[in-house]
Amino acid sequence: MNEKEISRSITPIIERDEKRETVETPTESFFNNISINDNNIQEKINQSLIAKFLQVNEENAITTDELVNITGISDTRVIRKFIEAERRNDIVICASKKGYFLPERDENGILTLQGFDDVQRYFLKSSKTAVSTFQTIQSAKRAMRVYANKNQISFADIGKDSVYG
Repeated sequence: MNEKEISRSITPIIERDEKRETVETPTESFFNNISINDNNIQEKINQSLIAKFLQVNEENAITTDELVNITGISDTRVIRKFIEAERRNDIVICASKKGYFLPERDENGILTLQGFDDVQRYFLKSSKTAVSTFQTIQSAKRAMRVYANKNQISFADIGKDSVYG
């Protein structure tokens, strides 16, 4: 998809979202709670523990090992937990084989075309991972259902302390 095609495909969504609070069609429901003008993103990044060390664009990506050196946090699992927390706080942190990086934004905090492409790649990769994970845990779910049925307990109670005594 070239720049013109992307612009045509997202412009109607942005224009409609600026004119009203909610988006009614299911295909656009994903955009309901997205702020079109994200001026406070830089403030969030500055207050972050990890994102403030990241560079913009994939060619400037920073590996987890580099983040260990920069932050002084020696446990890479802790770094990944901080990244997860920052992502939950609406800081978009992209990841690739090269490392972690921030998407490019304009002066208003809105993604540029390059930033949009980077976020889209990250989103699609993460979505595939989530779907795959969900599919692979289905066998565990089936095994728990068999256990619950055999032991006459509610499937909803599995994992609670009362099940295990």
